Amino acid sequence: MRLLAVGAGLVAVVGMLLLVVAATPQVTSLAWALVAFGTVGLVAATLVGIVRRELRHEATRLVDTVAQGILEVLPPAEILGPLLDRVYGPSEHNLAVLTSVLGGAGLATDGSDLTISEHTDVVCRLNRVDDVYFQLVMEVDYAFRRRVPASTFVFFATSDPVLRDSIVVGSTQSLFELWFVSDDAKTPVFDDSVESMRASVRLGMTYVDGDNGRHEVRDAAPALREIHSPDWPKYLSFFRGGGGGGAQLDHRQYLAKLRMFEVDLSSLVGAGTTSYQILGIRVRSTTLQLLGNRSCYWQAPYPCFVRTIGFDTRGLDIGTAQDELFRVQPFTSRPQAGPQRWASSEEVENLPLEAWCLPGNGVHFMWRDEDRRAIPTDDRP
Repeated sequence: MRLLAVGAGLVAVVGMLLLVVAATPQVTSLAWALVAFGTVGLVAATLVGIVRRELRHEATRLVDTVAQGILEVLPPAEILGPLLDRVYGPSEHNLAVLTSVLGGAGLATDGSDLTISEHTDVVCRLNRVDDVYFQLVMEVDYAFRRRVPASTFVFFATSDPVLRDSIVVGSTQSLFELWFVSDDAKTPVFDDSVESMRASVRLGMTYVDGDNGRHEVRDAAPALREIHSPDWPKYLSFFRGGGGGGAQLDHRQYLAKLRMFEVDLSSLVGAGTTSYQILGIRVRSTTLQLLGNRSCYWQAPYPCFVRTIGFDTRGLDIGTAQDELFRVQPFTSRPQAGPQRWASSEEVENLPLEAWCLPGNGVHFMWRDEDRRAIPTDDRP
């Protein structure tokens, strides 16, 4: 099309030159014919170019509209699944990645089976009990991107590292929390610790009822119903061979290392409310941990955009606020959050994280006693 316009322009120019040098009526007539032909050709080429550009624009807009429409009507798993197979190669193990990224199975077109917290704030308070144990009081505030049509909240408690690292991906529940207890082989405390944690649970909840009315529940002490081992496969996919391609685990081997509890959220909503959806939830619980580990961590149960995370260490009683005894190590896509060195208690009390955490991502918190200040030279503040 560009060549046609250039050719028509050249014809018109030749006609103009002939008019300038014309000496006979025949040449003059030819010159005018060339000018007319070139002008018509140039106008035609310009119009065709405009029409072609507009058609290309409309075609692009139509393709974008159709593509957007397809994305709206297809379940998220049907969109992301083929992409993961194309990028990673076809594998049953891709299911674990898909579930982690989406925050659920992703089989519902409207995303109602996905749990994604777009605003998450975490506060951890550490209180020394004695020379062996400390209490980790953890409060997490979740605000969900979509309304979550869940009627239960599940607590998983385990002392097994394998289960600790598997539950966040293997859970079939929309709303859950994980407790990990570092058990002492010489003095087993798992069951006693779990019972203590069970009594410490407090829930806050924001929800909408069937008439779209907004309600808030503050600091409720819910009843936790224990889920017994024959029903564990209903709550954890890897006990029935559906753990994203991982090996099936025998739940009978974990009877002394795993306990589950369920909260009926219907007991927290207003009397007479039969239909509701969760907008946000606040979970506070206290776990008993081994002081000798000199560390604790928070791990995302589903995709969470974490705004802040803080560690209140006043109850540890290991040094003054000015002592550089603490270190924060996020294991996220943005590992630079917080001081990149050993820091004082005041510096770790409220840290802006501003990062997405997928299941398995989180923040590791460490400390050292005053009488164990020796650290490598390149790790000093």
